[in-house]
Amino acid sequence: MNRLGLNQLKLFQAWPKSSPAWGECYSNVMALGHRAKDSPKIWVLTGTLAPALVCTLLVWVLYAPLWQLVLYFWYSIPSNSFVYLPNEPGVLFAAAIYSPWVVAVVGGVATMIACIIDYVVIKKAFELRPVAPVKQTTIYKKAVRYFYWQPWATIAILAVTPFPFYPIRVLAPSSNYPLWRYTSATVIGRMCRYYLLAIGGSWMHVPPQYLILMVVGMLSTPLLAVVWARWKLRVRQSGVEPAAPPGP
Repeated sequence: MNRLGLNQLKLFQAWPKSSPAWGECYSNVMALGHRAKDSPKIWVLTGTLAPALVCTLLVWVLYAPLWQLVLYFWYSIPSNSFVYLPNEPGVLFAAAIYSPWVVAVVGGVATMIACIIDYVVIKKAFELRPVAPVKQTTIYKKAVRYFYWQPWATIAILAVTPFPFYPIRVLAPSSNYPLWRYTSATVIGRMCRYYLLAIGGSWMHVPPQYLILMVVGMLSTPLLAVVWARWKLRVRQSGVEPAAPPGP
């Protein structure tokens, strides 16, 4: 037996003899599937995504000049979810081609789908054992108390303004705020924001290459901030101060 065969035999002998609990894994997957099938939110999400896919195919086949609007629609779904993707470049891109009310309506439909996805995913995430204790922390309880002072108005106002919307995406689903209230406030606020941005975009006509640079810049800024913070922390832990730059 050659050396390769001996190595394979040793690897097989060293492999743990206890077989994984495939039956338990299968039962957990099936239970999760049954829970998803019985959840009305999953059916609402399916009922919105399926017509969107059908309309996309029809537009692509029957009326190709609307492909920019379809591209803007599918870009707006992740850019309005917990995925870190700026939505302003997509709105400005569509505003240079279509009227502001079309941009606002299409963006509103995409926002509705993104809200349902966010709500289902984050709510399920907070049911997991490692994440559930977060709801017992003091900062979470204070945030929920402030949020429930005027929840619908808070969501709508933050959806219009450029302030960070990520806390709302976490607080609303995790605190069992009703899905239809969360979605309606977010869609109304975002549609107003899209309409105002589209008016400015139709007036400025930002070139596509600048929009791409805007996306790259907005995506790289937090990454650079994280790299800088980790470098400063490493320098502080090592006890070595960074050298001052040489003078002129």
